[in-house]
Amino acid sequence: MRILERQVKRLARGKFDRMQEMWAKYQPIEAKYGVPPHKRYRYLSGEDWWTIVLEREWESMAAFEATQAKLSADAEYQKVLQAYADVYEAARFEFLVPVPPPA
Repeated sequence: MRILERQVKRLARGKFDRMQEMWAKYQPIEAKYGVPPHKRYRYLSGEDWWTIVLEREWESMAAFEATQAKLSADAEYQKVLQAYADVYEAARFEFLVPVPPPA
């Protein structure tokens, strides 16, 4: 069953450029492991301008978990994440499944 991964992250003030730099470094590593492309959003109104939302679809939760295991074992990926640990103040991860249409 397909799933939607949704990451909601509160960016530390003044770290937008560092976030962009970080994404530029880790995306080629993710691509190496077949991580699906993602869409990025930030609030136009209603929430906090410093909130970033990332969404991507996976074929299944098992595919997500297997890929995350590979990324966790990749020293280069871990190095990038550690180097940019100051970019986010908070983060939450959500996983959603499709709702079937009414019968």
